[in-house]
Amino acid sequence: AYQGRFAEGVAALSRAIAEPAGLGVARSSGCLLIEFMFLANTPLREMELAVATIRNSPPDDRYGSIALAEALLAHRKGTCRGDCLRARSEIENWDARGGRLMAMCTAVKLGALALEHTRGKVPKWILDSLARARAASILRYLKWWTRAYAPHAQRLALDPVGASVLSDLVEADTEVWRIHVA
Repeated sequence: AYQGRFAEGVAALSRAIAEPAGLGVARSSGCLLIEFMFLANTPLREMELAVATIRNSPPDDRYGSIALAEALLAHRKGTCRGDCLRARSEIENWDARGGRLMAMCTAVKLGALALEHTRGKVPKWILDSLARARAASILRYLKWWTRAYAPHAQRLALDPVGASVLSDLVEADTEVWRIHVA
């Protein structure tokens, strides 16, 4: 995934969730599948079928929720009107339960979606999620998600935290960010 080979990830995980009972972690694997589908620009119908499969898998809170997968589907459909922000409560739950890495990664991903619903100043929670990911040294590993922030570089630069994170984003993924901050 780090190399952007999302279609390969979609192929592998599609097979894995076909037998959710045997897999045992169908929800977490399925949610990763939806992320890969979103990033690979997989046709909407395939994403809808995968989300339906995940919804029908046995719930297991140890492996997270499907809130981000639902938000990604809504954004792919073009029907999200800010509903994706409900996933923030799931992020807060994970963080409170000690799942800090999962919470940080999901917050950065959700922030990329949420920027589509905001104008002007970047919301503090989005800036905080980027700052936490930077402090944990994981921005580089989230490059396919942080690239969605690139069209908002000017908005990020207006805030001291955003400007600071922006320099790390440029350093972590120069090939994309140099175009947006030049």
